Amino acid sequence: GHVPWKESGLAINTSNVSEKERLYGLVTSEDYIRREGRYEGQPDIEEITNQINLEYHAGKEVRTLKAINRALEKCRRAHGILAKIGNYHSKG
Repeated sequence: GHVPWKESGLAINTSNVSEKERLYGLVTSEDYIRREGRYEGQPDIEEITNQINLEYHAGKEVRTLKAINRALEKCRRAHGILAKIGNYHSKG
């Protein structure tokens, strides 16, 4: 079923940060950019999904790649962001 996006995380560093704000921060973080392969230079959505689930859902697989990509697409449309935030592929 549908799980609403949280307004705060479980960790000290995310206790005042909404789940979507954290998602957008991770997408633009150098720590979550692919360093090699076909999608080098693009956000690693698989790792970002894992991090969101760890920080906001105690590691449970609540957010899927599809849900993360959907949230990023909504942000992209709402803010007119074209290249940096979009649909990204999982590793492989």
